[in-house]
Amino acid sequence: RAAEGLWEEAGACVLRAVGEHPGHALVLCGHSLGAGVAAILAVLLKYRFEVPCRLQAFLYGPPPVLDLGLAEALRGVAVSCVAGDDFVARLTCRSATTLA
Repeated sequence: RAAEGLWEEAGACVLRAVGEHPGHALVLCGHSLGAGVAAILAVLLKYRFEVPCRLQAFLYGPPPVLDLGLAEALRGVAVSCVAGDDFVARLTCRSATTLA
């Protein structure tokens, strides 16, 4: 919902900027929860909204919000970096159950 809401608010402005600057990439960047939103938004922009430009996403410590298929679909688009033992990027239902 956050990614869709963000696109509803900013989509027209982004599309106008993309149209005014052909040949430039649209770059998404986020940290922690923002990286999760950026990852989902990247999928939406690439496959649902089909934004007419090159897309890049830099994700710092993202939570695991994509399944394997969607993650593979972003190969070449998204770069994810996780520092050390950052628990946000490794928090899954299974790991939370194990900790409980």
